[in-house]
Amino acid sequence: MIRALCQQLDELQSKVVSEEDRAELEAIIAAALAGENAAVGAGDIESRRSALAAHLGLRTRRRRSVGLTGLGPGHTTPDIYICPSNKCSRTWLNVPGKGDPPLCGLTNQPLCKG
Repeated sequence: MIRALCQQLDELQSKVVSEEDRAELEAIIAAALAGENAAVGAGDIESRRSALAAHLGLRTRRRRSVGLTGLGPGHTTPDIYICPSNKCSRTWLNVPGKGDPPLCGLTNQPLCKG
């Protein structure tokens, strides 16, 4: 999933040391920006991100999204923000006091209201 790449990109970039790893990360990013969700060289974007993360000693499991349960009458509806380039399914819920939306790891643009 491109969402996992977007969420982990800063961490991946901070751990990359070798030119080979940097080239692999740049190829993964280029494929994601080009909208390639399937075949990218030796595998899909997610499997390559996961393999690189494991190689760098980082977490490889994707976090599951959870819905907001228990919202009933009297609660405001949070604004939902989405990927600014529509390349992934990443979402962010803005609730009062949470702050500004995060930046997209691929485009460095803030997530936009969906």
